[in-house]
Amino acid sequence: MAQATETSNEIFEVNLVPHRDVGLPSYVSTGEISAPSDVDDPKDLIHVPLNIAAGLHMALRAKHLTAASHSLRVAMWTTAWGFTYGLRDDHLQLFEFSGLLHEIGKIGIPDRVLQKADGLNDHEQAMMDLHPQVGVEILRAAGVSKTLLKCVVNVGMDYSTLPDPDTNDSASMSARLIRIVDAYDSMTSWSAYRDPLSRKDAIAELIRNAGSQFDPKLARSFAQMVLRPQRKLEERVQKRWGKLLPMQAEQTPFEFDQVAARCGPAAGGPLMHSLSDSFYRHMLNHIQQAVIFVDNEFRILQWNREAERMTGQAADAVLHHFWKPSLVGFCDRSGFPIPDHQCPFLSMIISGERSQRKLSIKRLDGKILDAELEVVPVINDRGKLTGGAVIMNDVSEQTALEQKLIHLNERASQDQLTKIANRGELNRQLPAFIETHSGDDIEGAIIICDIDYFKRINDNFSHQAGDEALKAFATLLRDSCRTTDLVARYGGEEFVMLCPQCDLEEARQLAESLRSKLQRTPMPALRGACITASFGVTVVKSGDTDESAIGRADRGLITAKQNGRDRVICMPVEPTNTASPTTGIQANTWMDWVELANNKSKLEAELITDVPKSIACEKLKGFVQEFKAAVTNLDADYAIFEIDCRNTPMPRRANERLGKYRVHVALQDIELKAGPDKTQIRQAALVKVIMTPIYARDRREDASAAQSARLMQALQCYLLAQAFDESLKADLIRVIKPETDSRYG
Repeated sequence: MAQATETSNEIFEVNLVPHRDVGLPSYVSTGEISAPSDVDDPKDLIHVPLNIAAGLHMALRAKHLTAASHSLRVAMWTTAWGFTYGLRDDHLQLFEFSGLLHEIGKIGIPDRVLQKADGLNDHEQAMMDLHPQVGVEILRAAGVSKTLLKCVVNVGMDYSTLPDPDTNDSASMSARLIRIVDAYDSMTSWSAYRDPLSRKDAIAELIRNAGSQFDPKLARSFAQMVLRPQRKLEERVQKRWGKLLPMQAEQTPFEFDQVAARCGPAAGGPLMHSLSDSFYRHMLNHIQQAVIFVDNEFRILQWNREAERMTGQAADAVLHHFWKPSLVGFCDRSGFPIPDHQCPFLSMIISGERSQRKLSIKRLDGKILDAELEVVPVINDRGKLTGGAVIMNDVSEQTALEQKLIHLNERASQDQLTKIANRGELNRQLPAFIETHSGDDIEGAIIICDIDYFKRINDNFSHQAGDEALKAFATLLRDSCRTTDLVARYGGEEFVMLCPQCDLEEARQLAESLRSKLQRTPMPALRGACITASFGVTVVKSGDTDESAIGRADRGLITAKQNGRDRVICMPVEPTNTASPTTGIQANTWMDWVELANNKSKLEAELITDVPKSIACEKLKGFVQEFKAAVTNLDADYAIFEIDCRNTPMPRRANERLGKYRVHVALQDIELKAGPDKTQIRQAALVKVIMTPIYARDRREDASAAQSARLMQALQCYLLAQAFDESLKADLIRVIKPETDSRYG
């Protein structure tokens, strides 16, 4: 039946007239309703004994309270209709008990279907549709009259489908009226699926479907009665059912405005209250959480045993008292009492929303417990806030254990002097760091740093001053890093930083920033003097182990020490210990694969990468963009570009004039032997690089060789290449030449 969306005034204007003027059948006004000749003797006035009807209805109430309350309201409406139109007592009794028992068959429906909160599927709906037949079998077994059985059978049938819709016998009349009242009460009662309709909207829906679903004359007579409520009629109905079923009628009041019906299912009779109270009281007293119920007037209604234990307050001492935080002993985590205006329950009453927090409870004996508090609003069937439940969980032991674990973890993973990670924590996290960043997708950097001339600090200022210098340096490292970085004391005055998702240039900039800050930071323990530090920087590459990655960064630190300290040296690949014959300085990482020509201004190198030529080309593009190079020649295997060092991120050294360079790069795919027994094949890219200064004055300067070396180092970093040395040349299988013609014709 469609829900009414608009109420027609014409409906009420037509029907708000005396019943004799709206074409009601004569049996309504005269009471001349005949008994069906094929069922009962008209003299048989007892269709079902009252005690049997009351027992059946109580059984339905125990099974499904909503259905029982609905049935009783339907019966009361039929009583009101019978009083209004003067039905004889025997006919009225048939109407009443038909309404009271018309859903008795729901006793036989499984709870999983009857109590389901959402919509029913086809199978479940088919089971629900069986309840009229089940009801007939229950009533037949109870010995009710055949007239009542016929009435219950016909209640579920539409008016248009009845074999003789206008017959005036008592069973047919009762069934047609109860179908109308059943629909009206369903529309105006609270439901989990929809909001109740108003009285006028429900009547409009009945009239709209009169002639198809409902008897039109009975629908109009019922509408007339509903739209003209009478207080005396209500009192008569309530009084009659107060005598017939006093316990049930007390819990299902009859009102014309359907306020009681809209409030949802009734609270249940004394039996239901007894069962419910006993069950919930037992359950609440045996759960491991403190549960307190408080109504919206701040009266305490429930206080279980766990609440007694946690607060030290007996239930008898607080029940029906007004709620306040001090009654429970609420304190913040520092032990200060929570003021009344910050009460979590008060906040819930104001907002109507569930809340959770951690706090402490100070018992009457002074003991303080840590607790997790949850305040849950309690909403009635009308959607109104009626109070709340305060649920507390004692987490004192858990908190103490957590604190112990935190303390033990700090002792196991923290350096006691500097309060940063220790060597053990570094060794624990390093393997995962290497594994995560050993691929090409995610770069990770490692920085090793060491305080310069630390022994002089101890000798000149004392060991305590040295400790203060270590703590200050560690604090600088920790405060300058991201939260995802790990700063650890490696040993003595050495520190290590693991920087996830950080490339070599970013790590170099971080190290330069730290170096610069440190040399400008006065140390009170050193009478205002500043200290310096040296840094070795590298990135994790494919095939790295814990030892190789840390060792490469450590060799960068050694190189920085050997070249004057207070500097940052980047180490993309393994360095050698030989010095450059042309520059006279310690070789950087590119010196593993660089062969300088007799002309010191020209730099040549052969590199090998672990990726195909196509990917190496993409990395080369990144270098060109980063160093703002101007490409002068480009094809599939060869590129020439020019770089102005003044426009690059390469830092300028003191009194250094940066020049311009031309870079020639050639790339070829090659195949190498691989595997422990050299039986496997891996593909790589061979990169040949020639770097020369563009201007003659640049070629005359000795500094151009150092600039070329730094550019070569940067290019090597972008390509993640290594020297194509003799050992790798021994593994060369072939150089893959590019195809110049089509094999397919």
